[in-house]
Amino acid sequence: MAIITGVSVTDQRHLVVTLNVGLAPVSYANGARWILAEPVGALQCDVLSATPRAINDAVVDMIVGPALTPGKTYTLAPATGLQGITNTLAFAVPGDSTLPHEDWTDEWPHPILDALTESVGEAIQELAGVPQTRLLRDLSYPDPYLDGAVAFVESTIAFENGSTFYAGDTVWTYQSVTNNALRGCVPAEDKGKTIPAGTFVELDARTVPPSE
Repeated sequence: MAIITGVSVTDQRHLVVTLNVGLAPVSYANGARWILAEPVGALQCDVLSATPRAINDAVVDMIVGPALTPGKTYTLAPATGLQGITNTLAFAVPGDSTLPHEDWTDEWPHPILDALTESVGEAIQELAGVPQTRLLRDLSYPDPYLDGAVAFVESTIAFENGSTFYAGDTVWTYQSVTNNALRGCVPAEDKGKTIPAGTFVELDARTVPPSE
C-alpha cells in the first residue's frame, strides 16, 4: 500500500505528486485513475495524464486541465477502484501561479484563445442543436482498475449526467460529467475497440430535452 505524501504545483497545469513508496506504474500511470476535487469558487479540473518519472518511481508528473485556480486549495484522490493508494491529500495553488502555457500539447491541444473560441462555439451549438465535442485522448474499454472508462474531451457543455453519446460509429453510455471528462463510459458493443483522439463525440439526440 502507498500514500500520497506531497503535491507541488509547478504551474497551473502541472503537478508533481510524491508517494511514500514506488508502485508498479500500470496501476496508476493514467489520468483517468485520479480525481481532483475543487473548492467552492474554483474551476473544476481533471487529471489528463499521470506519468511516473521511472519504473516503480514514487514521483509522478501530472498534467491537469483546465488550469487550476490560483489561491484555491484542491484535493487529489485516487479514483474509485484504484488499488494500492489509500489516502487523499489537499494542496494549495499559489496566488501568483504562472499563467497557463499557450503551446500545443497532446493532453490540451488548444491555446487559450482557441479554447475560448471552442467553448463559445459549443455554447452556441447548445442553443442550436445537439452538443458535440472531441476526444483529447484515446478512449478504450475496459479499464481493469475502474468501473467504466473515462473519455477526456474538449468540453462537456450541455452533457448531462447519466446519458448516451456517439464516438465515431460506436454508442457509449456514461455515468457522470466534469469539465473535461465523461466518466463511467461503457460501449454498447465492440468493447475491445479503441476510439482514437480527435474523434467527434456527440450526445444522443434522444437524450436532449426539447427547447422551451
